[in-house]
Amino acid sequence: MDAEVWKILSIPFVAGGVGWFTNWLAVKLMFYPIEFIGIPPFLGWQGVIPKKSEKMSNILVDNGLNKLGSISEFFRQMEPDLIAYQVTKSIDPRIPEICDSIAHQEHRTAWENLPARVRQTIYRRVRQELRDRIPGMIEEIGERIDTLADLKELARETIREDKTIPNRIFQETGKVEFRFLVNSGFLFGFLFGVVQMIVWTFFDPWWILPLFGGIVGYATNWIALYLIFSPLEPTKIGPFTFHGLFLKRQKEISHTSGMLYATEVLTIKKIMDHLIYGSRGEQTQAILSKHMRPVVDEAVGMIKPLLQTYVGAEGYANLREATAEKVLEIYPDTLDDRTFISDRSELLAKLLGERMAELEPVEFQGMLRPAFQEDELMLILVGCALGAGAGFLQFVLVFGGFV
Repeated sequence: MDAEVWKILSIPFVAGGVGWFTNWLAVKLMFYPIEFIGIPPFLGWQGVIPKKSEKMSNILVDNGLNKLGSISEFFRQMEPDLIAYQVTKSIDPRIPEICDSIAHQEHRTAWENLPARVRQTIYRRVRQELRDRIPGMIEEIGERIDTLADLKELARETIREDKTIPNRIFQETGKVEFRFLVNSGFLFGFLFGVVQMIVWTFFDPWWILPLFGGIVGYATNWIALYLIFSPLEPTKIGPFTFHGLFLKRQKEISHTSGMLYATEVLTIKKIMDHLIYGSRGEQTQAILSKHMRPVVDEAVGMIKPLLQTYVGAEGYANLREATAEKVLEIYPDTLDDRTFISDRSELLAKLLGERMAELEPVEFQGMLRPAFQEDELMLILVGCALGAGAGFLQFVLVFGGFV
C-alpha cells in the first residue's frame, strides 16, 4: 500500500515535468535548428522562424518598422551631414591613390608625363571638389531614399546573409515571456496532475494517464501563451489586476527592440549597401555618378583643353566615367568605422524605442505574437503527443501496466 501511495503521489510531479519539458521543447523548436536536419522534405525539422526567414523579415517590417516610421525618417535621424563628413574624411587620404589608379587605367603615359607639381594640383582640386560635392550627393540620396530603398528587401537581404537575426530579435525581445512559458509549464502541469491523480485513484483504466498527459502537453502551452498576450489592457478582477506579460513590459521591450532593429537591420552600412547594390541600386548609382563626373572637369582646370586634345573626346569621357565608378567602388568602405556605425545606431535606436513605446497595445502585441503563431498549432500538438507518450511510459514503468 505504501508503494502504491507513492506511485499515485508521483502523478502531479510527472505531469509537472511533462508540462515543463513540452513547453521547453516547443520554444526550442521555434528557433532551432537553423538549418534543416533530417531527410527533406518532410522527415526532419528546421526551426519555425529560420524556416520562414523571408516571411519573418516581412513581419519584422510590417509589424515593426513600418509602424515606427519611414526609411527617410530613419535616415534623417542618422544625421546625413555627419554621414557626408564621414565619407569625405575616409576618402580624403586616398585621393592620390584614387587619381593614380584611374589615370594609370585610362591614360598611364599621359599621367606619368605630367609634372609632379601639376599632379599635386590635381590631387588638391579633386580633394576640394569631393568635399564640396559629397554633402549634396548625400542630401539628394536622403531626399529620394523612399523611392531608392525597399525596407522589405533590405530586411530580406540582411536575414538571407544571417538567418540567426530573427532568432536574436525575437529571443531578446521576448526573453522574459519565453522563460515564463517554459517555467509555467511545471506549475500548470502539476495542477493538472492533481486532477489526474484524483481521477486515477477512483478510475484507473490504462488510457487515463496517456490521455491526461496529452491534455497537460496541450493545455500548459495554450494557457501560457494566453497569459503572455492577454488581456491587452490592464483588467481588474476583485483585488487583482491582470495584464498580458508582454504588454506589461512595453517600455522595457521598446528600448531593447529599438536597439536590436538599429544594430541588426538598419545600420548605416547596410542601408548604403542596399541603396547601391539592391534592386533599385542603378538609381542610386546614377546619383553618385551625376555628382562625381564633374569632379574631373574642375580638377584638371585650365589644362582641360590640352588633356582633351591628348586623349581625345572619347578618352576624356571615359576618364570622367572611371572617376565616378572608382568613387562608387570605394564608397561603401567609407562607412566601415565601428564607432561611427555605433553612434548612428544609437541615434536611430532612440527614435525607434520612443515610437515603439507609444504604440497601441494591439500593434505592440503584433511585434512578438507572429513568432508564436507560426506553426503554433503544430508545436502544441507535438507537446500533446509527447505528453501522451510520457503518460503511457508512466503507466508502464511506474504502475507496471501490461505486465
